[in-house]
This record gives sequence, structure tokens and C-alpha cells, in this order.
Amino acid sequence: MKDLILKLKISSQKHKTFLFLFLGFIIIYIFSSLNQTQKQISNQQITPDTLIPKGHVLVPIELENIDAITGLIEHYGVIDIYSAQSGGQKSYKLLNKVKIIRAPYNPNKFAILLKDVTAKYFFKFNGPFVGTVQNKSEAESNPEVKNEIIKNNRKIKIEYSGV
Repeated sequence: MKDLILKLKISSQKHKTFLFLFLGFIIIYIFSSLNQTQKQISNQQITPDTLIPKGHVLVPIELENIDAITGLIEHYGVIDIYSAQSGGQKSYKLLNKVKIIRAPYNPNKFAILLKDVTAKYFFKFNGPFVGTVQNKSEAESNPEVKNEIIKNNRKIKIEYSGV
């Protein structure tokens, strides 16, 4: 056993340069592969359509008070949506605590995140719409976000979590 250790020491001293080169190549290879992986991750763009939860849709929306909403939220927020007053008709609440997202390629456009079922009901209403900004930290702290669609004084509640 002692002879083997002695032979390895002598061999390693003779091939010291080779060992250092070999270890250097391994270190360079590891760092270059890590750098390449980081570049691939940074090249993948995250867009709103990649963030849509299963069973949900992003619905582009035109709001009458979009200038006010634009000034109050940065990238996303939580709003209530009302029908706008037109022709002497009363305004009424359509959706409660809906997430609204600013379009990344056109910052003057917005979309709301709705469950598929909620979107089907929402499309039955004609615009224009008005939005009121809600406290988004309150909605984020409560995973149970509830959207309500109100039609003819009849409430249809749609509950979902994890939004």
C-alpha cells in the first residue's frame, strides 16, 4: 500500500502540468456551461399570455375612464367594473375584484383576467365600461378572489382561487 502511494506521488510530480491543465479545462467547461444556461433563461421572455392560469382568459377591455386607471396602476391592479351611464340609464356593477393587466407592447391598453365561465357572461354586456381601482394587496393576501356578475338584480357568484 505504501508503495502504491509512493508511486502515485512520484507519478503526480512527473505529470503535474498535465493534471493542472486537465483541472483547468474542467473548470472552464463548468463555467461556460453555467453561463450558457443563464443566457438561455434570460432569452426566454415572459409575456402575459404565458402567465394565464388554467381555465382563465385575458379579455381586452375598453374603459371610459382609462386615463384615470392608467395613472393609478403600473403593471397590474385590481378593479371593479361598472356599466357606464348612457341615455339616462343607471350604472350597475358587472364584475367585482377583477385583476387588470397593462399590455406590455401598448401601455395604453388593458386586459382583465377572467375565468372562462365569467367571460361568457361578461361578453353578453355591451360597453362602454367604467373601472374603479381596488386595493390589490388585499386581493393578493386573500387567495379566494370572488368575481360577481350582477344582471337584473340577480347575482351569479363565481369563486376561484390561486389567481
